Amino acid sequence: MVTKQEALRELVFDSLQDLQELRAFVQRIELRSFKKGSEKKVCVIVFSNFFALQEWSIKEASILDRMRELYKQRGLKNVAVFHKVVAEAQGQNRFYKERSKGEFEILSNNPAIRAIFEEIKNTIKENLERERR
Repeated sequence: MVTKQEALRELVFDSLQDLQELRAFVQRIELRSFKKGSEKKVCVIVFSNFFALQEWSIKEASILDRMRELYKQRGLKNVAVFHKVVAEAQGQNRFYKERSKGEFEILSNNPAIRAIFEEIKNTIKENLERERR
């Protein structure tokens, strides 16, 4: 009989099957209560560093799709029930809040530098949109 923790670990690691570099940074996987006193659980994946967490956020949608698929295939509904997946970095005690809205004037006349700043503007706007969802 597979334990809840083993099933959860296998689910996460198999979902990261094509992302070996990310798998190496998974420090622990656990179920936590969604809110105090709530029966709903959250699957928390803790990475050993912030850069792995950033990589997770880039590929999160495809990883979660794979997790859903494996969850159904393996019939884990009676083994490890959770309603959300959250990723965090070990020792993450501060949260960076973007202060820019991505609306700034680019004064450089150099096309290469302008392109870099345009990319920065787009990244800021994408991150803000992702936070709103």
